[in-house]
Amino acid sequence: MSSILLHLALSAVMAAGVTGVPVAYIAPADTASLASATAGRTIVEVDNQNFNDATIYVVQGVRSVRLGRITGLTKAEFVLPSYMIIGAENLRFLVRPFASRRSSLSDHVIVSQGDVVGLVIPPF
Repeated sequence: MSSILLHLALSAVMAAGVTGVPVAYIAPADTASLASATAGRTIVEVDNQNFNDATIYVVQGVRSVRLGRITGLTKAEFVLPSYMIIGAENLRFLVRPFASRRSSLSDHVIVSQGDVVGLVIPPF
């Protein structure tokens, strides 16, 4: 039920005209499906709804670490480096599309070890 409310809230934000900003959120525990090999790791699930390929970075304070690339109109999972998650950390995600000079920065998300973070890149 909470996952439905979360998706409805995200849809409302996107429909309100806030486009082009990546939306990061913590996936509810009942919808997070982690394999035993990834137990304890912090995962970022990226849903790229844009046509452009992009590079994803995690930003912690003034430090940014490249997570990887995602092609347009696909979904991918990235593992956050364990040295970035000590306790509860305040993180942001930077999306740099290949065919654009405009980068986008998500809002702050508090992330703990073992969390699944969802990142939606809306069509610009």
